[in-house]
Amino acid sequence: AAPLVRYGWTPRGELAAVYDRSNTQVRSFTYDDKYRGRMVAHRHTGRPEIRYRYDSDGRVTEQLNPAGLSYTYQYEKDRITITDSMDRREVLHTQGEGGLKRVVKKEHADGSVTQSQFDAVGRLKAQTDAAGRTTEYSPDVVTGLITRITT
Repeated sequence: AAPLVRYGWTPRGELAAVYDRSNTQVRSFTYDDKYRGRMVAHRHTGRPEIRYRYDSDGRVTEQLNPAGLSYTYQYEKDRITITDSMDRREVLHTQGEGGLKRVVKKEHADGSVTQSQFDAVGRLKAQTDAAGRTTEYSPDVVTGLITRITT
């Protein structure tokens, strides 16, 4: 039997293409020549190419979709503001540093707010939805696998 999916790679080891079981290419990726691993575009077969622009710190500042919504990203110390091409805004509030930076609050474009809590090693402890309902997650101390969910 043919594999469910097959991957193609660039000479630099970056994912270049995804092929389905019939060996038809279904995704393609383009990378920046100067910055290894920095994806500047991707495409699903039959859809327009989505392009990305970056700031000097390597963060995405724009996601450009010629046939749909495009997005801009503004970065501040503990928040990221995302604005779409219809001028709707979402704000992600973050806490932590480096690999432990997590989104702890999301202000949605409709005005609703969701919140998340994390433990000292960055695992999700609880989420509160826009209606104020909280779901708590209890991971196993050794494996990190969720052993209990409380709503």
